Amino acid sequence: MKFLLSIFAIVLMTASAMAQTSGGPGGGRQRSHGHAQTEKSTTPQADEKAYNSALRGLPNKPYDPWSGAR
Repeated sequence: MKFLLSIFAIVLMTASAMAQTSGGPGGGRQRSHGHAQTEKSTTPQADEKAYNSALRGLPNKPYDPWSGAR
Protein backbone atom coordinates (compact mmCIF):
# COMPACT_ATOMS: atom_id res chain seq x y z
CA MET A 1 0.00 0.00 0.00
CA LYS A 2 2.84 2.41 0.82
CA PHE A 3 4.43 1.59 -2.51
CA LEU A 4 1.28 2.51 -4.45
CA LEU A 5 0.89 5.69 -2.46
CA SER A 6 4.48 6.71 -3.18
CA ILE A 7 4.05 5.98 -6.91
CA PHE A 8 0.86 8.07 -6.92
CA ALA A 9 2.69 10.97 -5.20
CA ILE A 10 5.52 10.83 -7.73
CA VAL A 11 3.06 10.86 -10.62
CA LEU A 12 1.29 13.90 -9.17
CA MET A 13 4.56 15.80 -8.70
CA THR A 14 5.69 14.95 -12.22
CA ALA A 15 2.39 16.07 -13.72
CA SER A 16 2.57 19.46 -12.00
CA ALA A 17 6.16 19.95 -13.11
CA MET A 18 5.22 19.14 -16.69
CA ALA A 19 2.32 21.61 -16.51
CA GLN A 20 4.70 24.37 -15.39
CA THR A 21 7.11 23.84 -18.28
CA SER A 22 4.56 23.65 -21.07
CA GLY A 23 4.15 26.80 -23.08
CA GLY A 24 0.61 26.11 -24.20
CA PRO A 25 -1.00 23.58 -26.51
CA GLY A 26 2.21 22.92 -28.45
CA GLY A 27 4.46 22.62 -25.41
CA GLY A 28 7.26 24.91 -24.35
CA ARG A 29 10.29 22.88 -25.32
CA GLN A 30 9.69 22.46 -29.04
CA ARG A 31 9.34 26.07 -30.10
CA SER A 32 11.08 29.26 -29.16
CA HIS A 33 8.87 32.30 -29.02
CA GLY A 34 11.73 34.60 -29.95
CA HIS A 35 11.87 36.69 -26.79
CA ALA A 36 15.64 36.99 -26.89
CA GLN A 37 15.67 37.72 -30.60
CA THR A 38 13.33 40.70 -30.37
CA GLU A 39 15.58 42.62 -27.98
CA LYS A 40 16.60 45.92 -29.55
CA SER A 41 20.24 46.89 -29.50
CA THR A 42 20.83 50.44 -28.34
CA THR A 43 23.82 52.71 -28.06
CA PRO A 44 25.36 53.52 -24.68
CA GLN A 45 24.25 57.15 -25.07
CA ALA A 46 20.63 56.12 -25.59
CA ASP A 47 20.84 53.82 -22.59
CA GLU A 48 22.25 56.63 -20.45
CA LYS A 49 19.52 59.01 -21.61
CA ALA A 50 16.80 56.48 -20.77
CA TYR A 51 18.37 55.79 -17.38
CA ASN A 52 18.53 59.49 -16.51
CA SER A 53 14.94 60.10 -17.62
CA ALA A 54 13.79 57.17 -15.46
CA LEU A 55 15.66 58.62 -12.47
CA ARG A 56 14.00 62.00 -12.97
CA GLY A 57 10.60 60.31 -12.71
CA LEU A 58 11.32 58.90 -9.26
CA PRO A 59 10.31 60.88 -6.16
CA ASN A 60 13.22 62.52 -4.37
CA LYS A 61 12.26 61.59 -0.81
CA PRO A 62 13.58 58.90 1.53
CA TYR A 63 11.69 55.64 1.78
CA ASP A 64 9.51 55.22 4.88
CA PRO A 65 8.95 51.53 5.62
CA TRP A 66 6.47 52.32 8.43
CA SER A 67 4.19 54.52 6.33
CA GLY A 68 1.51 51.82 6.04
CA ALA A 69 1.47 51.12 9.78
CA ARG A 70 0.73 54.69 10.86
